[in-house]
Amino acid sequence: GSGIVFVATLKLASLHLPPRRFALATGLTMAVAMTGAVGGQAPLAALVEAIGWRQAMYVGAGLGAALALLIWLLARPPSAPTAAAHSQSTGHSVGAALRVVLGNPQTWLAGLFSGLLSGPMLSFGVLWAVPYLMQVQGLGRAAAGARAPQEDLRALHGLLSCGRGGDRAPPLARSLQNAARRWREV
Repeated sequence: GSGIVFVATLKLASLHLPPRRFALATGLTMAVAMTGAVGGQAPLAALVEAIGWRQAMYVGAGLGAALALLIWLLARPPSAPTAAAHSQSTGHSVGAALRVVLGNPQTWLAGLFSGLLSGPMLSFGVLWAVPYLMQVQGLGRAAAGARAPQEDLRALHGLLSCGRGGDRAPPLARSLQNAARRWREV
C-alpha cells in the first residue's frame, strides 16, 4: 500500500536535494512512516472501539484525501525547463537507468536485507501484534494498540541512524548518490 508513496518521495528527494543527501532523505522518509505507525496504532484502536472498523476506515480515507490535496497544492516539481535540461544532460533513457540500477549488486543486497528484516516486523507488528496482546496478555484493544508499536520505536532509531550515516560512509554514500542521480532519470 505505501510502496508507491515511498517511490514518489524518493523521486521528489532526487529532484530537490543534492545527491549527497539522498541517504538522509531516505532515512527521514522511512522514519516519518515509522512515526505514523508508532503514533497511529493507539488512536486507531480507540477510534475502532468507539465507532467501529468501517467508520474508522472512512475517517482514514478522508484524512488521506485531505493529505493528498495538501501535497498536490504544496509539492511542486522543478520547472519543466530544468527537468528537461537535466534529462538531456544525462543522455540516459528510463530503460538504461533501470538497467544500471538493477545491474548493481548492492540493489539486490539491499532489497534482500530489507525483505528479510521487514517481513517479520510487518507480519507480526501490523497484522498480529494487537490481537496477540489482546488474547495472550489479556489487554484491551486500546491498551494493546498503545503497546504494540514498541518494536517500531527501535526501528525508528535505526532508520534515522542509517539515513544520517549513509551520507557519510564513502562507499555507501557514492552508491546512494548514484542512486539519486538514477532516480532523477526515472
